[in-house]
Amino acid sequence: MRFPYNSRFMPRYSIVVPLHNEQENVTDLYDRLKAVMEINGESFEIVLVDDGSTDRSFHLLREIAAVDSRVTVVRLRRNFGQTSALAAGFDHARGEYIIAMDGDLQHDPADIPIFLEKISEGYDIVSGWRKQRIDNLWLRRIPSRCANWLMAKLSGVDIHDFGTTFKAYRRDIIEQIPLYGELHRFIPALASWHGASIVEVPIRNVHRERGASFLRHGWDAEHSFRFRSRGLAPGAEISEALRSHGTARPVDAVRIRAAVGWL
Repeated sequence: MRFPYNSRFMPRYSIVVPLHNEQENVTDLYDRLKAVMEINGESFEIVLVDDGSTDRSFHLLREIAAVDSRVTVVRLRRNFGQTSALAAGFDHARGEYIIAMDGDLQHDPADIPIFLEKISEGYDIVSGWRKQRIDNLWLRRIPSRCANWLMAKLSGVDIHDFGTTFKAYRRDIIEQIPLYGELHRFIPALASWHGASIVEVPIRNVHRERGASFLRHGWDAEHSFRFRSRGLAPGAEISEALRSHGTARPVDAVRIRAAVGWL
């Protein structure tokens, strides 16, 4: 379900944010996004995707959209997961460039100007890099570093952080890439095969100030059935995409799925 705004408005930038049960962060997120983008001075829209929230998130989002014509709210009928929520946001985004980020404020809107600067230099994709991570060293940081190294080798794209959602894309690039399963993590790899230029920028990795993490990462039911019916395990959509471009072998499906869990 979409709650539209001015259909003639064609912004330069679209900020796409998936959310699930983020009632404690929605208003602050909107205020901070608006402040950063208004300082930038170029036209923008904010596309907020409610991924089946059961709290007051949707009510608050609808109130925001009612007073700001630059805000579009997309409501999913249930919690489909992050990739599906991002895909819905991308489908409704009108900007020449699309910036995707999480809605829990662990992605700092104050970092957006870094992405805009690299976009202005002509890059097709700007990928965030949580260079100074705040996660547990042994349980998250070291496994994540290994997983990102493996994904860089398998995909041929030399970036340090496949796991973060905080990225900016040229619209025409993102339109060429189908999204399902865990593929939102591998947009840079898939886009590189279309000739996209990619740059990585350090971003802040901050603690969640309010609420708890609810957004579901992972394998949605529809595509789980589609791949399992063909005898393929979860994670096979990534391996299959990589193999189609000659950058992974069948055995890599297991490695990829293991890596995804640690990104």
